[in-house]
Amino acid sequence: MDRTLLKPAYVASMAPKDIDDARRLASRVPDAFVTLEYRLDLAEERIDPRALLEIDPRATIVTYRTLREGGRFEGSAGEYRRLVTEAYEAGAIVDVEFSSGLLASPSALPDRRRVVASLHAPFGLPDDWAERLEAMRATSAGAVKLVAGAAHVEAALRIGDLQKGHADGVVAIFPMGPASAP
Repeated sequence: MDRTLLKPAYVASMAPKDIDDARRLASRVPDAFVTLEYRLDLAEERIDPRALLEIDPRATIVTYRTLREGGRFEGSAGEYRRLVTEAYEAGAIVDVEFSSGLLASPSALPDRRRVVASLHAPFGLPDDWAERLEAMRATSAGAVKLVAGAAHVEAALRIGDLQKGHADGVVAIFPMGPASAP
């Protein structure tokens, strides 16, 4: 089974509390979703990425979002690197926070088709977002994701509108937070 990120990548993002919950959630995802993302920073107990890959034949993304980027992972940089590498070595696609520096070396996570380089800015679009986006693209990641917090609907629509200039199948730009629903 090909475990690379298919494009367009219709992703069902889930936050299982344990492996049984991951099975339950995956069983509810419609077939139209070609990729399952597991937010392991939100799990109540440790989930082995290999076990996640056995749940469903679809492509699987494993994500550990840090506190800095709006998640709940509180471990050290070394722990983050270890967990992401473990998920990658298990065969998962990994969502890697660009700010972690993990993608700076081409020898780290060498099959970049199985890497999503991401930047989450929970408090709004950073002024240097375009430069950061290009730096993430330069990592040769299979996908690049920029997610920015939106305080109101107008900001959410502005952030979402940025996607128009990056419709190359590699970049995804979208808002996050309560105002992001539109």
